[in-house]
Amino acid sequence: MSKLDELEALAKAATPGPWRNSEERPLLCVTVGIPADSPRWNGRNDAAFIAAANPATVLDLIELIRAMGPYVNAMIATASYVKPAISDRLDAALAKLEDSKQ
Repeated sequence: MSKLDELEALAKAATPGPWRNSEERPLLCVTVGIPADSPRWNGRNDAAFIAAANPATVLDLIELIRAMGPYVNAMIATASYVKPAISDRLDAALAKLEDSKQ
């Protein structure tokens, strides 16, 4: 299972929402791996991020990534095809530049 498939399964299994950040009372506890008294810990920002990364948002991002796949593959194929011609011309231009300096 790819990371994208795993993330999609988690998003589909999560509580649908709407999700929001509440400063009144904790609605959910998430462990972030650093102590709460650490200067790096910022519970309010963490809670806002978790609320923003809700299942609907994650599923929208996954859909966008998958839709971009064919375009990315086409760009990679084009770059692979064009790169040798560009490299040869660049090498020739750099050689001429070096010759002109001497």
